[in-house]
Amino acid sequence: MAEILDFGGGENAVWDQFVEQSPQGTVFAKSFWLRAFEQLTPENKACVIVVRDANGSIQAGLPLFVSRSGRRHTSAANPPLTAYVSLLLAPRVRKDENREAEWEMRTIGEILAKVHGSRYDRVSLVHAPSLVDIREFTWQGWTVSPRYTYVRSLDCPDFVADLSKNHAKNFRKASRAGYTVSIADDCRQRLDAFLVIFENSYKTVPAAYLPHCHFVRTLLHACENKGTALLYEAKDASGDVQAARIVWLSCRQQVMDWAAATTDTGRADGVTAFLLAKIFEDLRDRGYREFDFCGANMRSIARYKAGFNATLTPYYATSLERPPRLLSGLKTALRPLVARLRKQK
Repeated sequence: MAEILDFGGGENAVWDQFVEQSPQGTVFAKSFWLRAFEQLTPENKACVIVVRDANGSIQAGLPLFVSRSGRRHTSAANPPLTAYVSLLLAPRVRKDENREAEWEMRTIGEILAKVHGSRYDRVSLVHAPSLVDIREFTWQGWTVSPRYTYVRSLDCPDFVADLSKNHAKNFRKASRAGYTVSIADDCRQRLDAFLVIFENSYKTVPAAYLPHCHFVRTLLHACENKGTALLYEAKDASGDVQAARIVWLSCRQQVMDWAAATTDTGRADGVTAFLLAKIFEDLRDRGYREFDFCGANMRSIARYKAGFNATLTPYYATSLERPPRLLSGLKTALRPLVARLRKQK
């Protein structure tokens, strides 16, 4: 049977170890990420639903980021800047494909039964690319839709040679202009400078900047000794930062792209292609095996990311909405009648 993991009972480390081992595990499922979400507003709560085997080991888990709107309505959905909120499964040796498929469907079914029993008004999940069998979600009435990301292998001797024609041109342009790249292992030391140009990325959606900025600060504060984020800065010949990028060192030698910022000058100089190629080189030298761009679902962004010779990779979003409560529906239906009666008085 599925149960709620007791973080108060000291199981944070147990959960984080499971996340590290799971094929679906990412930094977005770590306990510090859940706790950072809770710090954003008093209405936010995080929980993890798990299924254990006979020995008490976690076999599957689902982190949920739950927020409340009003007195009754609750939803579980991605926090800002969180690419995947996925159902995670324990790694298993597949000796019999049929039995493994049966185990996976049964285990996912137990997790979903617990979600249904929690009576959330809406649940939205974005699963890691390695969760390929989402049939149980479909069978239980969830809406399922495909999404796409690009994943760049870091096993490459020359990333510049792999760039598209336009990206290679921009790389050479930035190189001739004297750009250099610096790396901060502790992002908090350079966070204020990063956020100054990070705001430039929100010109089209300025209302989203403040909550996203708050989440960036909260997460980087919460990750101390629990997660590692690297800040890469591209500086022009004068030493001014014209582009920056924060990436998370995730699980199984994966790196997750997270927050990017570029000035108008840096964009004109083509510095983003230069910065990403340098990031790939540094991560390869650190021993990491792949870089996940964490989404490519807008045409312009997808075309840009495709230019780094990355592999197009599908993943799935699933959602479930509970039908309106009978009383709530009745109130909605009677509202026009009540309004007319008040006018007659």
